[in-house]
Order: sequence, then C-alpha cells, then structure tokens
Amino acid sequence: MSNQEGHSDVTILESGQPCTAVEVLEPRLVPLGGPRAMTVCRTSPQRERSLIRAWCFLDHYGPDSVAETGDMTVPRHLHTGLATVSWLFAGEIAHQEISAPQTDALHGVQLWYALPQATRFSANHFVRYKPQPITIVGLTAHVFIGDLLGSKSAVDPAPRSCLARNCFWTQTPRLP
Repeated sequence: MSNQEGHSDVTILESGQPCTAVEVLEPRLVPLGGPRAMTVCRTSPQRERSLIRAWCFLDHYGPDSVAETGDMTVPRHLHTGLATVSWLFAGEIAHQEISAPQTDALHGVQLWYALPQATRFSANHFVRYKPQPITIVGLTAHVFIGDLLGSKSAVDPAPRSCLARNCFWTQTPRLP
C-alpha cells in the first residue's frame, strides 16, 4: 500500500478490539499487454478508490498454466517515473516483464507506483529478493518490500510503503 502519511505506525489491536480502518477492494479482470494477453485481476486503481498516493496499480495473476492462458510478454513501454515490483509465488519472469523460457506456470502480484519527484528520473535498477517468514503474536508474514513488525526487506521502497504476503495466523485466534 502507498502511504500518504508522513509519520505513521503499525497498530496492533488488542483481542476483541474492532478494526474499522480496513477497506476491501474487489479485483476486476484486465488483459495485460493487449486484448489477447494474459488476464490479471486488477485491484487498484478503481473508480471508488482511484487515488492511492500519487498513482498505483496492483495486479494479481494466476495460478495459471502458461500453455493455456499465455505467458507474460508485455510490449516495450516507458517506465519513466515509475517503480514496478513483481512478486512471484510460482514461475519466473525476466526483468523485461517476459516469462522466462523454463516457466510453465505463473502466479504472483505486480505493483506499479509513482516515484517521488526526488527519485523520479533515477537510473533503472533490478533487485531479486526472497523474503524469509517472520512470526510475531501468532501471525506469520513474508515482508517483500519496506518494513513491517521489525522485519526489513532488502528492497528499498520509495515512497515509504510495505508489501507483505502470506499473513496468516499460526494459532487459532480466541475471541472474547
């Protein structure tokens, strides 16, 4: 998620305390790279929530067989002022957003977001990172970008953001 607040903190709710700050966005199907391309489930942007920080796309794809749905071959396009983060749960893509030759299935998410003016025209770079799971207060998560609950990713986000996956309870929560 992008963060519009300058100094925000993670809040851990006490047992039984209601969470009122969560907004669930349902994804819609969008062809990635043209009408005959692989289909992704785009969560953001949406009409109801068109602005998340300056600009942000969030796509989920798969799990899909590349032979059945097509691979990820996106025509060359500008990334001026954008950061693209791909997080694969299965399969492999090359840095150029092309499925790797040995990939037979793809499953993952891709986050595109606008860089702040200070780094908008910085040199392109690529980071390959596989996060280790963290467990805290009965919750297990993989922190892919940014930092969460004391775990810091090797991926340096700009603007300040956090992307975590596999957040699940390792114990059955007990409700009062």
